[in-house]
Amino acid sequence: MSKRWDEIYRRVYQEAPAVEDFFLRKYPKAFFPSGSMETEPLALGIRTVLVVENPQIDWFVIAEVVARYVRKDRYQRALAIRPHRINLDGTVSGPVSQKNRDRAIGELISRQKARLEREAA
Repeated sequence: MSKRWDEIYRRVYQEAPAVEDFFLRKYPKAFFPSGSMETEPLALGIRTVLVVENPQIDWFVIAEVVARYVRKDRYQRALAIRPHRINLDGTVSGPVSQKNRDRAIGELISRQKARLEREAA
């Protein structure tokens, strides 16, 4: 990897926590704090909307923040059980597809197996 990309990744990881906090404050009906049990699946294409609405934030940083958010177990559980996705204002954007639901369930099962294996070791 080039030195330029190393610098970009370093900056992205440094800025991501502050941008996540910013999104939690700006979009409280879409992004939920880590301690919250409440989570809704985000609308498909939400990164593009975030980039357009927040041009002052590098799109690499936005992509990282969204990726971190959707990889969380609570988000995967929401994908598995919630019937719909939401926009940034909390309105319904459409249903969660069965394919996305199945993928989330598979990911949760895989993570649980890995946790159990680590605990058994």
